[in-house]
Amino acid sequence: MTPPDRPRFAVDEMLGTLARWLRIMGYDATYQKDRGDEAIIDEARTQDRILLTRDRALAARMDEKRLYIGSDQLEGQLRQVWKAFDLKPDLDMTRCTVCNGELQPMEEQLAKSRCLRASSF
Repeated sequence: MTPPDRPRFAVDEMLGTLARWLRIMGYDATYQKDRGDEAIIDEARTQDRILLTRDRALAARMDEKRLYIGSDQLEGQLRQVWKAFDLKPDLDMTRCTVCNGELQPMEEQLAKSRCLRASSF
């Protein structure tokens, strides 16, 4: 379960790789392709998430809980988010890079079979 003081993010479709790396580092980051601006703004507001976007117009439509990402390179994006929110990686909190769900311990064979099924998508 995500601790209440840990920031949660809503990531626009231009930042899918950033969303994946935030999840690896233990942060709740929603991301979905082909989602309209209204949907992402609504999600950010109703779920108390910080909007991360490369779209200046979208960033301008959000209140203070947003960050316009200036770089188009992953390293610069991560550096900007880490600095803006004083993030610390927590590999014990790593989330699924595909669905953003919390990871659960499981037996090795079960994990292998699920991984094979997921890789067929």
